[in-house]
Amino acid sequence: MRNAWLIYNPAAGRFPAGPFIGRAVKVLCEAGWDIRIIKREKDSDLTLMASEAIREGCHAVFVVGGDGSVGQIASTLAGSSTALGVLPAGTANVWAQELGLPRLGY
Repeated sequence: MRNAWLIYNPAAGRFPAGPFIGRAVKVLCEAGWDIRIIKREKDSDLTLMASEAIREGCHAVFVVGGDGSVGQIASTLAGSSTALGVLPAGTANVWAQELGLPRLGY
């Protein structure tokens, strides 16, 4: 089974994260992922979280958040063997729009 962290920022976006996180975890588990859910606390460092995921040998880090969260984690994972998954849940989601990712339904 592939292991991954799902890091979410409860302050990102305009919608409550709880129901969305539940649906995302369900879909990922059905797809064969073993998911560890990590809620970002207000002053926590996303780069440290991503570095820890790399050290633990995670196959992927799924980010639920906005452009800032995605950018911090992406820059840390760059060059590692840990893949990045993006579930855009910020206010603008410019990064996701530029890549043509579909908008998420809440």
